[in-house]
Amino acid sequence: MSNEAQENVVAYTVQEFCVAYRISKPNFYRMVRNGKAPQSIKIGGTRRIPISAAKSWEEKHLSDTVISPEESESRRQRVRNG
Repeated sequence: MSNEAQENVVAYTVQEFCVAYRISKPNFYRMVRNGKAPQSIKIGGTRRIPISAAKSWEEKHLSDTVISPEESESRRQRVRNG
């Protein structure tokens, strides 16, 4: 795909999304079943993930993984104390 064509992309195919986020297609469809996938649009027999939905999904998951220093220390203590 040329750079100009990439600039005009407004939605990922499932394959493109999986490559971009380095996840497998089975994992993507597992996330769909569990309600944890980005919002998508079904067009006929295909599914498209708008770039804006992918970015929102990414931001949500980034914020879900942030661990405060206090929580990090608490986890270390639990591991040490078994």
